[in-house]
Amino acid sequence: MIQPKNIVFITLSCVVLGLFLASCWGVGWAHWKVINYEKTTNVSIGIWEECVWKTKVKECNGLPEELTNIKYTRGCAMLAVFTSFLTFVFSLAAASNGGSNVAWTYFCIGLIFAVTVCLGIISGATFTIDFEHFKNVKHISYVNYGWAYTLNWVGTIVAFLTTILSCSVTFAERNTVSYATITV
Repeated sequence: MIQPKNIVFITLSCVVLGLFLASCWGVGWAHWKVINYEKTTNVSIGIWEECVWKTKVKECNGLPEELTNIKYTRGCAMLAVFTSFLTFVFSLAAASNGGSNVAWTYFCIGLIFAVTVCLGIISGATFTIDFEHFKNVKHISYVNYGWAYTLNWVGTIVAFLTTILSCSVTFAERNTVSYATITV
C-alpha cells in the first residue's frame, strides 16, 4: 500500500522536475529594452538563445559572445533536471518498496535533492554574475530577470525544503526501525 509520505515525495519530485525543465525552456531568463531614436526593441535571453522582437516579429539567434560563462549555467541547469528525474525514480522506488530499505531510499532521495539544490544555486548564481557583467559591457538598462530565472530559484527552494523533509523522514524511519528491533 502506498503511504501518504510516498505520494508527497512523488509529487514534490514532479514539481521540482517540472520547475527545472520549464526554466531550461525558452528565453525567459532576462528581458531588456533597447531604445534607439524613436524605436524600442525588446530583447529576451535564455540559456540557449537570444531573441529580439523587431516590429512584432521574433528573431532568435545564438547567445552573445559576452556571455562567457553561460555554458556553466546551462550545464548545471541540465544536471539539475537530471538529478530531479533521479529523485522521481527513487520516490517511485520508495512507493513500491514496502520492505526493509525504506529509510535508505529516503536518505538517497535527500542526498540527490541536496545535489539538485547545489546545482540550482550554481546555475542561478553563474547566470546572475555573467549577466551582470554582460549588462555592464553592453551598457544595458531597463533589465528584468525573467520567469525562467525565477523558476530556477523556486525549483531550488522547493528542492531544499524537500531535502529537509527527506532528512526528517529518514531519521523517523531509522528511529522506528530501532524501536522495533529493541522490542523484538
